[in-house]
Amino acid sequence: MGFIVRPTKLGGGTDVVSGNKVKASEWNGDINTAYSEINGNLDSSNIKSSGAGIKGTQLASAPDGVATVNLNDGSVSTAKIIDAAVTTPKVLAASLGEDKLKITIHSKTVSINTGTGVTSFIAHCYADDTGVNWTGRLALTTEKSGAFGLWSAAATPTSSFPKATYDLIGIYVKNPSYADPNVTATVVYIFIQKT
Repeated sequence: MGFIVRPTKLGGGTDVVSGNKVKASEWNGDINTAYSEINGNLDSSNIKSSGAGIKGTQLASAPDGVATVNLNDGSVSTAKIIDAAVTTPKVLAASLGEDKLKITIHSKTVSINTGTGVTSFIAHCYADDTGVNWTGRLALTTEKSGAFGLWSAAATPTSSFPKATYDLIGIYVKNPSYADPNVTATVVYIFIQKT
């Protein structure tokens, strides 16, 4: 209902004036207002804004206790969760995606002209951390007519991943292929955003 306001008394104001007789309506007005508020109409305006000291044992048990919608996001810390209380099914049910883990997977396809007649090749990649942003290179070892060749080319991500805000936790080559005279492969980066 809200904050309790006493009814107006004879002579004005909400207090009984000394020397005036208290009318039944005034006496009943004070009491009835209090009873009406206490019996089912108390709300947050009737409770101290801080330090009310309401104990957990005074709150209703399930299913009428504190619901999920009454909890602020991020309000439950690890220390408040009992060890081993979160089971594997609960973790799996959370469906943690790359966005939740702050992981970004980025691909960059690179072609290197190795000349005609390549009979076999080995493709690998490595990170290049000499600049402000993460980048990498595709490297090849080719074989043709018994001779070996070494090749490399930049595999710069199409988006910027600054080393100040991202860690590179994985890099690998996917789908390498040779179509005379080019070796083409995709360099895959796995970044995790720093907290």
